[in-house]
Amino acid sequence: MNDKYVIIADQSHLRIFQETIGLDMPPLYPIAMHDLPEGKGSYTERDSDMAARFPASQGRRGMSIDERLPMKEERERRISRKIADLINASC
Repeated sequence: MNDKYVIIADQSHLRIFQETIGLDMPPLYPIAMHDLPEGKGSYTERDSDMAARFPASQGRRGMSIDERLPMKEERERRISRKIADLINASC
């Protein structure tokens, strides 16, 4: 299989082009274009609750936000998995 592809991706867009050298088409022919709405905006933008936000107690000040990093990592993992699945299905 000598097919060559150019893949352009970020968290909210995926573009896949096939190289078509020598054919009567543009050198890069688009074969798939996907928009990923879940990749736009903040990772907490779609949440309806205040996860892991606990009021201060027993003389402590501030609010706990311990789940912020795992939530962000989970969102990035899901978006990456979706991009990988779309690439596998398109090529």
